[in-house]
Amino acid sequence: MAEAHEQFFRNDEGTAVRFKIFTPTSKPMAVITFAEGRAESLEKYDELITFFLNQGYACAIFDWPGQGGSDRGQKDAPQKHSTPSYPALVATLKKFREVIIPRELDDAQKLPHVLFAHSMGAHLSLLYMADKPNAYQRAVLSSPMIRFNPLGHELPLWLDKLLVWIASRGKDESFMVTGGKWTRKLSDFVTPLKFTHDAKRGSVLPDIFGANPVLQVGDWDKGTLKEAFRSTLAIQNVRVETPLLMLLGEKDTVINVTAAKAFAEKQPHCDVQLFENGLHELHMEEDATRKPYMKAIETFFDKRLS
Repeated sequence: MAEAHEQFFRNDEGTAVRFKIFTPTSKPMAVITFAEGRAESLEKYDELITFFLNQGYACAIFDWPGQGGSDRGQKDAPQKHSTPSYPALVATLKKFREVIIPRELDDAQKLPHVLFAHSMGAHLSLLYMADKPNAYQRAVLSSPMIRFNPLGHELPLWLDKLLVWIASRGKDESFMVTGGKWTRKLSDFVTPLKFTHDAKRGSVLPDIFGANPVLQVGDWDKGTLKEAFRSTLAIQNVRVETPLLMLLGEKDTVINVTAAKAFAEKQPHCDVQLFENGLHELHMEEDATRKPYMKAIETFFDKRLS
């Protein structure tokens, strides 16, 4: 298991944000920032971080406000995933990349910087890179949340809008309709249907949550659902100059794969690779899918850094 000291910084809103920076045994050849998906915790990325540390990368990761070990949006109801300002989340990534990493990592300004971003993290990272295209020399977008599927499969946009409107009626601070707290029973049922075919990797986050209930987070509150959907509408017209590699599972039921491919086609430097049997969490998939997935990332980074 990779080891690094747990630290915190304050974002522009004063929220305490948990982070770790891992360094290889020799001088880093580059810095990789990890941008988590929704409701995740940095401990989930141990396997990925260990892989890249062994490749000679320094690895920097933080928990988004509202999840993991960072401050929660509703302190009296920490299970509610409450982050009702996506611009504030983007600003948190900006501070981490531009202030915290250079402060905490020797020679960070002299090293190449690359990005691995998953799902919601990829969405927020794209918004950051649209304004700061040189922040990363290249970026991997794993199952990016360009649009999400309210019912678990792709629907017309007008129907998505209707479903989100129904699910977000009422007070912004309450759980979205059909939403609730995280439970192990529900997680064990949903994971093989939505996230990964690999039972061992699929149990990593539930095991983390079970061992440390403070890290648990459930569904969006209604205000955050509305903000997430608003941002997916806005991102359709975003243009990113950073070289991108988009990796998609053809069996993904969480995000709208068709919308992601359409977004990629509009970008000036975006390669797309599809994985026939992949669900949403390609980095947590069975080896038959994960090995070529990891090879694609390694090749993309190596080619661009050479």
